[in-house]
Amino acid sequence: MLGAALFAVGLLGSILLIFGTSGQAARHAAVAGQRHASGPGATKRAGAQPSPGHSVKSPGPTASRSPSSSQAVGTLVPASIAAFGPGGTGQGDSPQLANQALAGKATAPWHSDWYATAHFGNLQSGTGLLLDMGRTVTVTSARISMANSAGADLALRIGNAPTLSSLSPAAHANGVGGVIRLNTAPTRGRYVLVWFTRLPADQAGTFQVAVYRITLTGYR
Repeated sequence: MLGAALFAVGLLGSILLIFGTSGQAARHAAVAGQRHASGPGATKRAGAQPSPGHSVKSPGPTASRSPSSSQAVGTLVPASIAAFGPGGTGQGDSPQLANQALAGKATAPWHSDWYATAHFGNLQSGTGLLLDMGRTVTVTSARISMANSAGADLALRIGNAPTLSSLSPAAHANGVGGVIRLNTAPTRGRYVLVWFTRLPADQAGTFQVAVYRITLTGYR
């Protein structure tokens, strides 16, 4: 009787042990499955594709190398030259001699009219020579050969219309004579005016300027 009771107790304990172990194994398996599903690998796979509505930023444009804008600097040959006064080419001094300012002959230069004072006897504001380049060019300097008498004030003016107001000062020199060079920042324009605002004295005791060569430098 006692042996039967002990046998029954042992059988009941074995059954409880089996069910307890199976329940723990099932719970462990469920927890392991949850960790696997929510682990680093699962997160990476979920983040591999952008969610709807999220734009992927494309790389910015690649800067391209622009072509070089530098040009070979050389002598610019004008299409024509004319004597120029305050009112334009119709008022220039010695218009029949204007081409002489490109010939380079010191014995036959272009010269202005003579005046009683260095400031044109208060008759006008200046006199000069207008070079038409035939098209828009870039001017970087001018070389002007005059008679040796010092005392001339002049400006280099550049623009796109043959009027004094349209030709902007680009360089100037005061009290000069002989051969001078006027350097300027690269300036675009079709017309170039060598404009005298003060005249040197001549051997006769009056005032006038003589120019036998104008050379422009720049690029087209």
